[in-house]
Amino acid sequence: MTIPPVGNHDDTGANPAHSAAPGKLLMLECEHDPAAAIALAATDLGLELRVVTDPAIFRTEACSGCFGVAVIDADSFSEAALGLAADITDADETLQVIITTANPDLHTSINTLRSGAADLIIKPFNPSELRTRLSSAVQAAERMRDALRRVERLRRMCRRLTEERNDTGIADLPAGTAIHSSSDLLEPNTPADANLTIASEYTALIRRELDVERVLRVTLEYILKRTGPTNAAIFLPTGDGDFSLGAYVNYDLPKDSADALLDHMADTAPDRLAAIDDILKMNDAAALHAHLGDEASWIEDSTGLAFACHTEGDCLAVVVLFRDQRTPFAENLDTPLRIIRDLFAEQLARVVRIHNRMSEHAEWRGFEVGDDDYDTMGDSWPDAA
Repeated sequence: MTIPPVGNHDDTGANPAHSAAPGKLLMLECEHDPAAAIALAATDLGLELRVVTDPAIFRTEACSGCFGVAVIDADSFSEAALGLAADITDADETLQVIITTANPDLHTSINTLRSGAADLIIKPFNPSELRTRLSSAVQAAERMRDALRRVERLRRMCRRLTEERNDTGIADLPAGTAIHSSSDLLEPNTPADANLTIASEYTALIRRELDVERVLRVTLEYILKRTGPTNAAIFLPTGDGDFSLGAYVNYDLPKDSADALLDHMADTAPDRLAAIDDILKMNDAAALHAHLGDEASWIEDSTGLAFACHTEGDCLAVVVLFRDQRTPFAENLDTPLRIIRDLFAEQLARVVRIHNRMSEHAEWRGFEVGDDDYDTMGDSWPDAA
């Protein structure tokens, strides 16, 4: 194949001088025309492209963390393409894998999704569509890397809080114990002081945000600050009585099932929870099934919390938190979550009012963050903690 790689790489590997970047594209391709089409699209988008023809070299470089998007031609490499996709997505959960084929069928489509690939593109390529989908993959990779950076900051915060707790003479926590809430480490003089701290901190963060995506991201980050690492999902009304997944954090769910679970949960759980007026505790499988429906079978060994955000009789969001029963939520989270709930509802209402004034349509249309992946922080935070 005569098409040269785009960028400063040789045929033996990725340039180590380049750090991981979502705008770097790796392609495994043997056919000239598809490779040329992707090279042209990459050039138009300003992406740095490397083309390889050896699956072993491709696997090594894709797992190096130096690329944001990887493209594999299923026609040239048959079933090995999907095995490669599964391997490299396991090695780098932020990597967006695209499978290309000229012979799409149901088997290929299903196995593409099961492999962890983000997209399946049919050959011959439509140039405009190809650019759009490559650009979307790059943006998804950036969102996921940003989510992981946020999670790492939270981890550092938890470690710092643990160290501060130990420095005060409090007994060491057992290995693996989660920090449930940082409020007990602040040791305010009175409960009122603790509540004021939460209200002032969260208000300072949220009031300056007028973009729905940012409101959701900041809120999820602050909730995790209070609860410790947890799976979390925010569902938003779509305007027609249904809900969609707005943003989520994946803490300990299997990667392949996180999106499916939360998408299914969006169909039934928010409608069941929209009318609750306090912090709902779901401490066993029976409670999870009662409030979340059939989707609770996916997380029967979890403990959960949920609350709905209301303004003037309207439900603007439903928040669901859950994690393994071995790390239950702290008992003193009710008041902090009520404070967050009320301020979150107030800010959502403010954003909706601004959105409605600037839009021809006055209804709340629902917003989605990430793929979902917040797959976020759903930022997308697609995966976190």
